[in-house]
Amino acid sequence: MELAELAEFCTDPATAGSYRWWRAGPWAGKSALMATFVLSPPAGVQVVSFFVTARLAGQSDRSAFVDNVLEQLVTLLDEQLPPFLTPATREAHLLGLLDDAAKACTERGVSLTLIVDGLDEDRGVTTGPDAYSIAGLLPSRLPPNMRVVVAGRPDPPVPSDVNPDHPLLDPKIVRVLRPSPQARLLRTQMENELLSLLDGAETSRDVLGLLTAAGGGLTAEDLSNLSKQQLWRVERQLHAVTGRSFTRRNSHLSSESAPEVYLLGHEQLQITALDMFGAMQIGEYRSRIHAWAAEFADAGWPHDTPEYLLRGYHTMLLSTGDLDGATDLCIDRRRHDRLFAVTGNDNTAYTQIVATLDSQIAHDPVNIVATARLALHRDRFYDRNSNIRPELPMAWADLGRHPRAAGLARSITDAKDRSDALRYVALRSAAADHPELAAELLTEAVGAANTITSDSNKSFTLRLPINPLTEISGHDKAIAIARSITEPGHRCDALSTVAKALSNADHQELAAELLTEAVDAANTITSDSNKSFTLRLPINPLTEISGHDKAIAIARSITEPGHRCDALSTVAKALSNADHQELAAELLTEAVDAANAITRGSGKLFAVRLLARPLAEISEHDKAIAIARSITEPDHRCDALSRVARALNNADHQELAAELLTEAVDAANTITSDSNKSLILSFLINPLAEISGHDKAIAIARSITKPDHRCDALSKVARALPPSAGSRITHRSSRRRQCHHQGQQQVIYIEAPDKASRGDQRTRQGDCDRPLDHQTRRSMRGLVKGGESAKQRRPPRAGSRITHRSGRRRSRDYQYAIPVQLTGGTCRNADRS
Repeated sequence: MELAELAEFCTDPATAGSYRWWRAGPWAGKSALMATFVLSPPAGVQVVSFFVTARLAGQSDRSAFVDNVLEQLVTLLDEQLPPFLTPATREAHLLGLLDDAAKACTERGVSLTLIVDGLDEDRGVTTGPDAYSIAGLLPSRLPPNMRVVVAGRPDPPVPSDVNPDHPLLDPKIVRVLRPSPQARLLRTQMENELLSLLDGAETSRDVLGLLTAAGGGLTAEDLSNLSKQQLWRVERQLHAVTGRSFTRRNSHLSSESAPEVYLLGHEQLQITALDMFGAMQIGEYRSRIHAWAAEFADAGWPHDTPEYLLRGYHTMLLSTGDLDGATDLCIDRRRHDRLFAVTGNDNTAYTQIVATLDSQIAHDPVNIVATARLALHRDRFYDRNSNIRPELPMAWADLGRHPRAAGLARSITDAKDRSDALRYVALRSAAADHPELAAELLTEAVGAANTITSDSNKSFTLRLPINPLTEISGHDKAIAIARSITEPGHRCDALSTVAKALSNADHQELAAELLTEAVDAANTITSDSNKSFTLRLPINPLTEISGHDKAIAIARSITEPGHRCDALSTVAKALSNADHQELAAELLTEAVDAANAITRGSGKLFAVRLLARPLAEISEHDKAIAIARSITEPDHRCDALSRVARALNNADHQELAAELLTEAVDAANTITSDSNKSLILSFLINPLAEISGHDKAIAIARSITKPDHRCDALSKVARALPPSAGSRITHRSSRRRQCHHQGQQQVIYIEAPDKASRGDQRTRQGDCDRPLDHQTRRSMRGLVKGGESAKQRRPPRAGSRITHRSGRRRSRDYQYAIPVQLTGGTCRNADRS
């Protein structure tokens, strides 16, 4: 009957925005009624709940209420909790999320009900005159589609921090619960078992006494260590009474892997046990716990530190008024490190510091030294978490430490960085076969992106997780997020991405619908340049899903010639793959016309990159050559000519390819800046070695004036030379040619590091620990990869044609330069490393 009345209250439109208080004495079945309703709510009711549990440390005050309800609300709203909220801002955030959750439920056609069981067990009411209660946090005015149901005993009365006009003070909301016969029977059984435990063997008495003194939260192994009893005896005792005198809960810090924790089965049992043991006996049990905690503290809080000592112990110290003990815990940096290692963030340590600081301030007299030390550690945590870069959780994810990476990512304060880090960790988690964690992190990444205030930045960040969302969380969620993006360019990109994924999953109709939305979004952009850039994004999926005709029409509608060239070449490639060669050639001609309309050299270079290969494949390379030669900037012309040359070489036009490379070298040599000229010439080395031969490539490499680029070029030639070992050549000329290449390779290996070292101060034994610049490190990497091992490629001994005086000096430089890739970017002498 009570369940039916609860269901009616939560679904009747007349009760929207109101409170209901179920009152009864102990053992009436209040918690059982609330738990049954939470587990099986009626249709159309979304429940958020918190069960105040005084007999479990850390589950009986306002802070625990805020933590639990916040977590449920952000999950309901598909958002992420901002990191490192202060207690005041956490409460304000909670109230704001309650409003948001009520609105979201209204949009979904359901109502929101908050259930709080055990208001009489709220320890915040009894910890001091300035303490705040859970009841004082409940809003006086509820959103229209929300209801609150509380349960508790008639006493203690409503806390003093509740507003005088609060509905909790209205007697009309009270509903008296008749005692349940089943609850009375359970009470009798539990009390009889409690007496049996008190009068029983030492093991049963110790188990009960330790759990009572600790406030719950101990594992069977913890109880074994504290009672000095064998583990099997403790487990047998616990299992014999589980579900009546004792009950079990999942571990708070790591519920998936950690063992369950135990507590007394009812709050009245906790009170009865405290009375029966007496203050002296409970004090003795707590002394055991303090000594146990001191052992782990003296050991530096090792990896096997029990969870109770990281969480529940601090709550027990505060509840018993041991402020000195709680303060010592909160300023122990090694304990901070252990908490960070277990949780992956500083939130637990920070929350404990704030709670202890509040208790110290409320104490009379105030301990100024302890308060200052706590404030110092609080501020240190805040500063530390404000500076976390997304690369740190990414690195942990790469190492396979996904929970730790997730914790770090969640601690990042900047919304965009947090979203990026969460997305990266989600991808690594999915790759490591952790789909549930990946889906959770992607949801949080979207929630973080939604907190960005700038529409442009928010849209940019929201589109990034779209692709993994379609694979991990499903198409519906990805579509909803893509459609929610306000900036049309990013919305077009996101919709195109989802459409392609839907097409791969054989949802062609929905994919075509999304592509139409993507094109419509692009067409709302007012800037011609931005519209042209955006319209090319859906071209590729359009050719696959909506057909060539639609893709061609959109590509031809693009006004900016560079992007039109890109779009037309994309459709042409798809047509060629589908054996529509004539239409493909026609579109390539249009793409060439668009490329010729480009005025900037960088734009023409981009067009050459797109068109060189397809034009060479259909023997229309003259058009690509003409575009490349029309570029006036020598660096872009050089790049364009080399790309056409490679395309021609792949199409078996070696002579013309070599001719274009010669033009590219001539163009590079007209560059006036030595640095730019050296860089461009080094880019030509690979195609020169491949097309024009090693001799020409070596000559060009040696002509480069900048030492770092010359080093890079010489190492490229060395890698392009044929290997000296493993071949069997039968005729003399081939053997002579092989030896010639081997000699060249050794000479180049010695030359390259010497020339790199001249870019700065020559490497000497006295300064071989100096960091090397990026270009030199890249060149050294090329040397390490170029032949066998660094040891095998040491310079020839005395007597060879290259071991003159300068060669010996180069040998020394080479010896110290090679290990750069083996020592993380610092050149170290092998004898000193």
